[in-house]
Amino acid sequence: VVVKNGGVRPSADDLLGVVERVVEDPGAGPAGGSVTGVRARGLAELPDGGPSARSVTVHAGSGVASVRLAGGVLVHHKQLVGIEGEVRLRVSLSGGVREESVLDRGVTSAAAGVLGGLWVGGLEPWDVRAAIAGAGVEFFVRGEEDALTFEVACGVEEVDIASRLLGAMLATQRIDDGAFAAWRDRARVEAARSGGDRAVAMNEAVLGALVPGEPAWTRRVRPQDIDRLDAGVVNAWWARLRDDAPAEIAVVGAIERGEAIALARRVAGVLAER
Repeated sequence: VVVKNGGVRPSADDLLGVVERVVEDPGAGPAGGSVTGVRARGLAELPDGGPSARSVTVHAGSGVASVRLAGGVLVHHKQLVGIEGEVRLRVSLSGGVREESVLDRGVTSAAAGVLGGLWVGGLEPWDVRAAIAGAGVEFFVRGEEDALTFEVACGVEEVDIASRLLGAMLATQRIDDGAFAAWRDRARVEAARSGGDRAVAMNEAVLGALVPGEPAWTRRVRPQDIDRLDAGVVNAWWARLRDDAPAEIAVVGAIERGEAIALARRVAGVLAER
């Protein structure tokens, strides 16, 4: 049981009282609140409203609605008839203006690894996991060349907490040294292991033959690349992507267009204007 109450430690009797109420009635919590409400307290609320919609275009063939928001973020929505009670939200930040060099090879993987490891929004991973525990929220962060993709999937009733998790990731201002060090320790082991993978070696050989000069981005991230990186390099890369890169939000599943656009506007509210 993880309980936080404004920094005040509850007594053993208080903790037992919470547990007894939840065991007797799974929908009950402190002061009659819901268990979902207790979980969600660790994640900040999304901004109200968010940037307004400037234009809406609906593709006649696919039914996909594309909305340009005032802040420069592009939103796509598709209501899927065959999916019962599931919603997926995806945010793509695509710089596309640079390639990783020998000096910063692995910077994309570092940012994706830290944010995907839930060192987000000024919280630590165990706080975030406690906040979403039992909520049925799936999430991932994928890094590609000069781009990050954030995605959450959840039931309709868990959209609020899932979108707040997404907002916490996007609102992360700085990757701290401890989070970076934790990623680096894991990444060293993974990089050393991948060195003996034949498929990885073949992929490197093909890219090396196709791209003249064999630039750094054509090969796997190696242990020496990881050792060369530091948190400052990763933060500079993340700040540029977070604040300046073209951003798109996709909302699909069992959610109507008006609700989806309102949700996307709130998520976009944590991003700087493009």
